[in-house]
Amino acid sequence: MRNVSLMCILFSWLLCACSGPSNYFEPEKQNALRAPSYPLVTIDPYTSVWSFTDQLNEDATRHWTGKKHPLLGVVRVDGKPYRFMGVEDLPLKVILPTAAKEKWEAAYTEKEPAANWIKPDFNDASWTKGQAAFGTPDMPDLSTPWNSKDIWVRRTFDLTEDYTSQPLYLEYSHDDIFELYINGIQMISTGYVWKNNVLSELPAEVKATLKPGKNVIAAHCHNKTGGGYVDFGLFRKEENKIFFQEAAVQKSVNVLPTQTFYTFECGPVELDIIFTSPLLMDDLDLMTRPVNYISYQAKSLDGQKHDVQIYMEATPQLAVNSDNQRVSFDREEKNNITYLKTGTTEQQVLARKGDDVRIDWGYFYLAAGTDANTTMTMGPYHATKQDFAANGKLPVNTNLEGLSSDMQEEMSVLAYSHDLGSVSSPVGSFLMIGYDDLYAIQYFNDNRMAYWKHNGQKNIEQAFEEANNDYASVMKRCRQFDTQLMNDAEKAGGKEYAELCAIAYRQAIAAHKLVEDKDGNLLFLSKENFSNGSIGTVDITYPSSPLFLIYNPELLKGMMNPIFHYSESGMWNKPFAAHDVGTYPQANGQTYGGDMPVEESGNMLILTTAIALREGNAEYAKKHWETLTTWANYLLKEGLDPENQLCTDDFAGHFAHNANLSIKAIIGIAGYGKLADMLGDKATAEKYISAAKEMAMKWSSMANAGDHYRLTFDQPATWSQKYNLVWDKLFGMGIFPQEIAGKEMAYYLTKQNTYGLPLDSRKTYTKSDWIMWSACLTDNMNDFSQLVSPIYKYANETTTRMPLCDWHETTNANSVGFRARSVVGGYFMKMLEKQMYKGAPAAAPSLTNAPAMQKSELFMELPDDCPTPDGMAIAPNGDLILACPNFADLTKPACLMRITRDGKISKWLDVPVLPETGWAAPMGITFDDEGNLFICDNQGWSGAEKARNKGRLLCLRLKDGRLDETIVVASGMEHPNGVRFHNGKLYVTQSSLSAIQDPSGLLVSGVYCFDKNDKNIKVTNTKADKNLITTVITKNKAVQYGLDGIVFDKEGNLYVGNFGDGTIHRITFDGTGKVIGNDIWAQDPSQLRTTDGMCIDDNGNIWVADFSENAVARIDKNGRIQRIAQSPDCDGSDGGLDQPGEPIVWNGQVIVSCFDIVTGPDKVNTGHDKPFTLAKLQLN
Repeated sequence: MRNVSLMCILFSWLLCACSGPSNYFEPEKQNALRAPSYPLVTIDPYTSVWSFTDQLNEDATRHWTGKKHPLLGVVRVDGKPYRFMGVEDLPLKVILPTAAKEKWEAAYTEKEPAANWIKPDFNDASWTKGQAAFGTPDMPDLSTPWNSKDIWVRRTFDLTEDYTSQPLYLEYSHDDIFELYINGIQMISTGYVWKNNVLSELPAEVKATLKPGKNVIAAHCHNKTGGGYVDFGLFRKEENKIFFQEAAVQKSVNVLPTQTFYTFECGPVELDIIFTSPLLMDDLDLMTRPVNYISYQAKSLDGQKHDVQIYMEATPQLAVNSDNQRVSFDREEKNNITYLKTGTTEQQVLARKGDDVRIDWGYFYLAAGTDANTTMTMGPYHATKQDFAANGKLPVNTNLEGLSSDMQEEMSVLAYSHDLGSVSSPVGSFLMIGYDDLYAIQYFNDNRMAYWKHNGQKNIEQAFEEANNDYASVMKRCRQFDTQLMNDAEKAGGKEYAELCAIAYRQAIAAHKLVEDKDGNLLFLSKENFSNGSIGTVDITYPSSPLFLIYNPELLKGMMNPIFHYSESGMWNKPFAAHDVGTYPQANGQTYGGDMPVEESGNMLILTTAIALREGNAEYAKKHWETLTTWANYLLKEGLDPENQLCTDDFAGHFAHNANLSIKAIIGIAGYGKLADMLGDKATAEKYISAAKEMAMKWSSMANAGDHYRLTFDQPATWSQKYNLVWDKLFGMGIFPQEIAGKEMAYYLTKQNTYGLPLDSRKTYTKSDWIMWSACLTDNMNDFSQLVSPIYKYANETTTRMPLCDWHETTNANSVGFRARSVVGGYFMKMLEKQMYKGAPAAAPSLTNAPAMQKSELFMELPDDCPTPDGMAIAPNGDLILACPNFADLTKPACLMRITRDGKISKWLDVPVLPETGWAAPMGITFDDEGNLFICDNQGWSGAEKARNKGRLLCLRLKDGRLDETIVVASGMEHPNGVRFHNGKLYVTQSSLSAIQDPSGLLVSGVYCFDKNDKNIKVTNTKADKNLITTVITKNKAVQYGLDGIVFDKEGNLYVGNFGDGTIHRITFDGTGKVIGNDIWAQDPSQLRTTDGMCIDDNGNIWVADFSENAVARIDKNGRIQRIAQSPDCDGSDGGLDQPGEPIVWNGQVIVSCFDIVTGPDKVNTGHDKPFTLAKLQLN
């Protein structure tokens, strides 16, 4: 039995003995989302390694650009290797080189040729000759510029050898839509994607066409937008040099915010792997330390001991932009850490800039604690693997000069092996991956080091030593952070939302680099990944901001500092904010071709306001007040109706009169006023806030399109997401009328596609970050989830495998453009809302002069005898009587509670049960003019078959406040719900009359009328019932539940609520009491979605419980509806509307019963829980 290394013993001790979690490999949270790509190593925009496939061992690991950044992992069990990470490169020999190796020549044209252009015998003499690669500027290995939409390329070649019996491979790179033919047979058709160095084996029918003499590879590429590129070559496979053929069986993968977990079955051994990126924003030294961990643990599955060795490798490809760059190697042991180091020989620091590029200066490191049972070496690609496969260990290569600096001639590897010994119980350790970029950013011609270096006070070896020493504490912190974030996100937006946040977290942070300027100011500079490579772009900062506002506003300041400096230094002298400060990593001034004046100025003002509100002071704004004032005044002049200019959605082009951009300007102006107020300048605050409110009222008129608001003010038949409106909610300033957000949300729900809400009416594509913001316009969790779930479905099902793309097609889940961008930090808007939103402001304007939203308060907690409180009525002595049907537990007697004016509650009496069922179900209740109490005993509400059509209208005659006699006024009722006494009559809503069949198949419900002295009327629930006075149809197929709430006004008009349709019907009578009218009187789905119980106040306003929305609405005498209060899913303990059943005006307040039992996809409520409550609202 081998000796287990001291490191393994220490590692096992750490797993068991350190405080907190007992096992790093057993995460506390699980993420069921199949990520579009899995984050492995995420340090910054350059050191960024991902798995683009579901199985970690299905493909090479890649940089976010798609270029191979290969990490390979193997576990050897009892002499048999199992590959768990990456794939081995095929040993290929060149037949036709790609441009990276040789600038090959071809004929090309940018005009569509004849159909037979793909054939070998096609005459291409009129075509232009050019060298590969073909593409737009800044593309790799470029020789021939191509700037049009299409290019056709013919590469003819002669063969002298018969290759038909050999494995042949095509390697190709393209951007965008690409098709390729070999001797007239189509081999490649990509659709709208762009990829580099794709290998595809030639099928037999294609190989059969290859013959001695002339052959042709013909390709066509269509560039939809951005960069364009064409390159391809042909290769044959060498003799078999694959040493790790057997793939481990991946059992699971789990992505949490800072860690990705894998579990594999490797014969009789289970292997756990964790990739950890400690991007913890409360510790900037740790967050920027350029070191990630790969942890591993093996254990026996069969109870037997097994010899286990671990092997991992990287190649110099992680330190180059392209494989034709020459590299150097070094190996060092220092302070008990062994380092393998590689980088380019040229070391042109900060010279390369652009989008689809990778770092080619500085050095990549593989490092681990020096130990007797670990070996770290650098050697030839195949020979190193062969050594481990045969022996389970690696020889130390001391002749590094013998390694080829030319990766295309011979690839070398940086390899690590660890002999875990004879394994039964868990044994493991960790490896470190890192990068020293020497200098990270060029900031206005001043080369700046990464933050962790503190201007050269710390070197890369010290960073690795800290990482090695801190391993246990960092793993614990990451575990705790991951669990907390997932819990917070799920509480804010649900499980799917939390899982999306988990895959967005590392991507958003690692798309930046943190440095300091010469004065010590933070500069947190983003790279526009695959959207032009700009650095410090304001409209990238803006959407990403929620994440950083939550976890560290100093980082958001670090994003904004370069833009403020650019203006305040005089280098940018326009009266609006710049778009960017250069092209990554050179931040020397704006390089983007088009300004976004309103967009960027509004962004900067809004974000400065957000920082002030998060920090509770405006000191950051004060530092930049003159610049902010210039921008605010620009918006005052140009912001209400923007001229023809770009906004952040610049991929859609210029357009004028942009309504959503106008919202941004207005909120930016309001934010400036808020900042002035926080700085004590009341006059300036009043001026700008008043101006913003005046502009908002104009906006509501200019953009109004009836049931929604327009994309542009001048195009009525348009719509768009008004995602910028979310800041009005978070700031609590009430700049825009409240009903705008409600109307927009209701409209959005009618425009959804399978994979999301389109950005606007022009196209079916969307931006998922903006959907997350639009979803926060509602307080209704069901509506929020309806917008978020399609994003989850997109991420889970897209076939465009890459780090999360924020611009996708809502009809088929394909990526349209962009990838790995920081804007997914915008997914955290719902979590930010939970921190910043304090409820609707009392001063919010209204288009209907309706009252402002208010926050409900707790009126009282109820005893256990009343778990599902419902109907209420005021007794002759002024006490409040509450019906408790006890649907949560029908074995408990249904009862009535009495609440006195001084707030004391007691059980008054049990409701007489129906003998056939053994229970009673009191819902609506009312008193007549003699003090008798009438009860709707809704037996059928339970759904029990024995209670079907057994509902009753009961009269409880009272004497001295006690039950004297029970009279059955009517029986056999299907669903008696609400009841009101008026002029000697009782009016009862029946929420379902299923025996009445409408031709539409939709639900029929109705209103019954009884005399208060009626007895023992048997109801049939059909139109034959003489007491049935009117019916309605519920048209909402999703919610087939009919009439419920009921109330009379002073004029004798009857109002009933159609629950499923969210409509209020007004029923009018002639002098004899006959119904002469039944019309929809009020409807506004943005303000009222479902109608449960209703009451009326002395001013004639009708108050309605919006059961499904956890809301209460008020309707004025003109039928105008205004949501008064709304709560998220809650337990009611803080006064939240926990599924409101019925309101009643009592003692100058509106008391609301909280039913809290019904759940479903259309309900905010998700479960029944204590306490049982009544809420209250202010009447005026």
